[in-house]
Amino acid sequence: MAVQEISVYITLDPYGQTEIQVDQPWAGVHSGSPVMWDFHSVVPGANWAEIEFQPGSNFFKGRGGAHSNTRYTQLNGGHGEILGTAPELRGPNAQPTSANAKYWIRVFSDAPDHYPPAAKTQMKELDPNIIVCDP
Repeated sequence: MAVQEISVYITLDPYGQTEIQVDQPWAGVHSGSPVMWDFHSVVPGANWAEIEFQPGSNFFKGRGGAHSNTRYTQLNGGHGEILGTAPELRGPNAQPTSANAKYWIRVFSDAPDHYPPAAKTQMKELDPNIIVCDP
């Protein structure tokens, strides 16, 4: 099973403001497939990154089978990774379906030893798209 990789670049715009870009504004993935977000930052003070999906998206598996819609990574040396798995979407009568899984990428300046980062330290937010489809 192939991993869908999404590169996230955290840079400064010409005015010195934090900017987030992804290598592809739209991504597509099949249910059950892994998705890897690779973060690359050149912004001093950008210590944390977050991926948050709309509630119920279940991209992130936790202990004991629990699911979450949010994951963080510490940006060590400007780099970090978050791994998720596209959820199953089968609707009634097991019919294949697809959906635009709404999500946000956020960057925080909170201290590296403060987990999760405080909302007030958010530096920037981006809302790209990922299409999930059942094969």
